[in-house]
Amino acid sequence: MRAHASVPLISLFLSLVVLPVSAATFSDVPSTHRFSVQIEELARMKVVTGNPDGTFTPGNPVNRAAMLTMLYRAKGLTPSSPSSACGQDVVRGSWYEAIVCDALTRKYVQGYGDGSFKPERAVTRSEALKMLHAVLGLPVPALTPEASAGLGMHYQDVLVSSWYSVYVSAALKTALLPLPGDASPMFGPDTALTRGEAAAYIYAGIMTNGGPERPS
Repeated sequence: MRAHASVPLISLFLSLVVLPVSAATFSDVPSTHRFSVQIEELARMKVVTGNPDGTFTPGNPVNRAAMLTMLYRAKGLTPSSPSSACGQDVVRGSWYEAIVCDALTRKYVQGYGDGSFKPERAVTRSEALKMLHAVLGLPVPALTPEASAGLGMHYQDVLVSSWYSVYVSAALKTALLPLPGDASPMFGPDTALTRGEAAAYIYAGIMTNGGPERPS
C-alpha cells in the first residue's frame, strides 16, 4: 500500500521540477530567427558581441573594419602593432587600426586607388566573401566551365567576368552559399552585408575550415 501511495507523490514532485531553459544571448535574436544558431555559436566563441542594451541588431549593416575584426577573432589571429600609418583614412589609435593595417600587410585586403581603405563604409556581400576566403584561408579554385555554368544556375546577377565570381563559385562549392533560408536567384554583390548575414558567412566558413582555430 505504501509503495502505491508514493506514486502520486513522486508524480507531484516531478511536475513541480522546472527544467532549465537556454535563454537567447541577445534580446532581438529569438530561437526562431533565421540566423539564431550561427549568431549564438559565434557569441559563444566570442567572435561576435552585442550592443550595451543586450541587442545584436542582426539587420544592421556591417562596416569593412568590423567584418575584418570578426574574421580575425574567428581565425584566432593577433594583429601586429602598426609601426606607421597604413592608409590615409585609417585613424591612428582607432579601435580598428591594428587589424586593418595587419590585413593590408598580409594582403588579405586591398585599399582603393586613392590610397584609402574606407574602414567605416558598409561592406558589400562580395567584399565580405573575399575577406572571408582570404582571412580564413579557404580554397578559391579557378573557374572551370562546369563552375561557370553553376554560377548561372544559382545567381542571375553574377557574371563570370566579375572579380568576385571565383569567390561566389568557391562558396557554392563548399555550401557557404546560399545562406540558410535564401532561395533568391540574385546574389546582390553590391548589397550591404547585414550583421546576421555576416554571422552566417563566418560560421559557415569556420565549419568549412574544420572548426575554430587557436590564437596565433
